Amino acid sequence: MKRSQLIEYGIISIGLISGYKFLENVVSVIFQLAYAFSDGLVDRISLLLPVFVLLAVYGLCFVILIRKSGQIATWLQGNTPNDHIAVRLEAKTLLYVILIGIMIFSIISHIPKIVYYLYESFKNEISSKNLFTTRETSVRKDEFVLSSIQVIIAFLAIYFARNITGLFIRKNAAHELTFQSEPETK
Repeated sequence: MKRSQLIEYGIISIGLISGYKFLENVVSVIFQLAYAFSDGLVDRISLLLPVFVLLAVYGLCFVILIRKSGQIATWLQGNTPNDHIAVRLEAKTLLYVILIGIMIFSIISHIPKIVYYLYESFKNEISSKNLFTTRETSVRKDEFVLSSIQVIIAFLAIYFARNITGLFIRKNAAHELTFQSEPETK
């Protein structure tokens, strides 16, 4: 497999993830628009504007990354030679990479809640000049605790990912799914 092909497959997979997120958010927007017609449409549309921008970004990334993956891969490769690379991908390696990817996604999706809760709590503590007013945070304490636990579990899963993948894979390597490519020799 050539180096540029490997880079191109990575770009295509990122494009597919963008397409999935686009479709996921389209369904969410459809439901929110259905509720907007029952409530005040003007108030709801102003809240949906960031979602429409996000939809546009996901949609553009999907189309551009899929259609222009070869050109982007050539640009990313730069001046490095496009030589053949030996690739060996076993089920254990694939499961290991997917497990790490899922855990990193979990960390990325829960960190904003944690940071925002800490920021609002700190801001409320500093600006509490009036003792009789209570300030609420947009992230509740139980959401903060749950997000913190999920981040800790994700970090532990990344640390023990090799051991976890070993539990799911058969011991005899001959029975495993293996994709292997040999570099061409001239």
